[in-house]
Amino acid sequence: QGGMMGNKGMCGMMGSGMMAPGMGSLSSEAQQKFLDATKELRKKLHDKQFEYGEAARNAKADKKDLLKKRKDIWELQQKIHGKAWDFMTE
Repeated sequence: QGGMMGNKGMCGMMGSGMMAPGMGSLSSEAQQKFLDATKELRKKLHDKQFEYGEAARNAKADKKDLLKKRKDIWELQQKIHGKAWDFMTE
């Protein structure tokens, strides 16, 4: 029973470690560089996911506001995935 966020809780596609699929093939040093390079994006993503989760609990929440929050989350995830792609194709 994963509820609205699926079986992965608030972590969504990125998982709890925030590493994109395929990142495990990078060296530990490259993985650390990726984590350093995406620190602020990952923090913003975490904060937005928390905001969304709190807003979604409210039965009176404005659906437009919830959709905006989901869009913000999606955009941050795409930025992180883009950086992951850059690291994997260097």
